[in-house]
Amino acid sequence: MKKPIVLILAGGVGERLWPMSRVTAPKQLQKIYSDKSLLRETIERALTVTDIDNIFIGTNSFLRDKILQAEPNFPKNNFIIEPEAKNTCAIIALATLQFQKLFGEDAIQLVLSADAFISPVDEFQKTINIALQQVKKDNLTLLGIRPSRPETDYGYIEIDGSEKFGSYCVRNFYEKPDLLKAQ
Repeated sequence: MKKPIVLILAGGVGERLWPMSRVTAPKQLQKIYSDKSLLRETIERALTVTDIDNIFIGTNSFLRDKILQAEPNFPKNNFIIEPEAKNTCAIIALATLQFQKLFGEDAIQLVLSADAFISPVDEFQKTINIALQQVKKDNLTLLGIRPSRPETDYGYIEIDGSEKFGSYCVRNFYEKPDLLKAQ
C-alpha cells in the first residue's frame, strides 16, 4: 500500500489560547505539552505513517513564513495556501484537488490538526493503520473521540450507531455547531 499524503491543518489564529497565542505567535508554534511546538509534534506523528515529502501544511501565506522560520527543514513547496480563511472544509477541499493533480485520484489523504494533543503516539500509529485499511473499503474514514461535554469550537461526527469491524458509518458531520446542536 502506498503511504498516505498528510495534510496538517495549521491555519487558525488561536483565539482560544489568547494571550499565549496571537497573530505574531500562532498556537501551532507554541510549546504547550512538551519542549516541542504543537506543529513539530504533529509532523513527528505524521512521520510515523508517511515520509516528509508526503506531508503538507494547510495554512495562510503569513503563517507559512512563520512556520518556515520555526521549521527550516520542512519542504518549502509542501504548503497548501488558503486564499482566505474559510474553516476546515475549504482547505481540505483545496488540498484534495491539489493532491489529485500531484498524486492521482487514488491517493490516500490523511488530515491532521496541528493543535491536537495525541498520546501515546504508538496508539495513534496503530489507529491510523487500521483507518488506512478501512479507507480502502469505504473511501472516507473519519476518526474522532466521544465528547465529554457540549462544545461549540469543534466539529461533531454523528454516527448511525451500527458498529462493523470496530468502526461506524457516518450519518453527518457538523462543523462547530451552536450549543443546542452540540448538546
